[in-house]
Amino acid sequence: MIRFCLIVLSVMVLPMAAQAEEFSEAQKAAIKELVIESIMENPQTLLDSVQQFQERQEEEVRAEQDQKIQEFVANIPESMKPFSVGNPDGDVHVIEFFDYNCGYCKKAFEEVQKLLNEDKNLYVTFFEMPILGPSSQETAQWAVAASRQGKYFEYHQALMEFKGQKTPDTLEKIAKDVGLDVEKIKSEKDKMDIQEFLEDNRNKAAELGFTGTPGFLINDTPVRGYLDHARMKEAVAAARGKLKTE
Repeated sequence: MIRFCLIVLSVMVLPMAAQAEEFSEAQKAAIKELVIESIMENPQTLLDSVQQFQERQEEEVRAEQDQKIQEFVANIPESMKPFSVGNPDGDVHVIEFFDYNCGYCKKAFEEVQKLLNEDKNLYVTFFEMPILGPSSQETAQWAVAASRQGKYFEYHQALMEFKGQKTPDTLEKIAKDVGLDVEKIKSEKDKMDIQEFLEDNRNKAAELGFTGTPGFLINDTPVRGYLDHARMKEAVAAARGKLKTE
């Protein structure tokens, strides 16, 4: 801990470094001794300072992420439309960051479906974020290719409801079951533009502060982690309440 504090302290006093060249070696040694002595005699004071420093850093990161979220929500890219369902003119837009191999994402999808059936003023976008290994990446590539045939939601729903390991055979069977042109998907799924699209999604999610799944943007409010039906309804209601006060 002391070593960590020294490292942080060195960062906090970095602006003084430029003046260091003005001191003699003896003076530098004396200053160093005084700093160490002060740390040993007042460890709690230093720990409090370190904690405050960390809190300020975290606040700055959150503020930066919030600003990026505001910019993102204000300029939703056209590329997200094929991955959206519900009422495009609705007053609440829910963006779900998910992975097909995430158990809580499957549970969240059930809650999203219920909400879509109940709330006709809701618009939902499924943000492909494959982060749980090669199977997740492959499944997402199939799903993006399916979006180009206008059947993204049907395929997405079938994948989310499927219980079992997603293999090339099961991905193909599910695609056939929802009426997709399987051969066309096979010819497109590995194309560079689809892989770049998914990589851009991962980068954008991380930039917005979503490093795990599931996660949600409910209008411009980020929610990280699983939401059950009741909490999801509350979050949507809060978003509507916020609109009335703006």
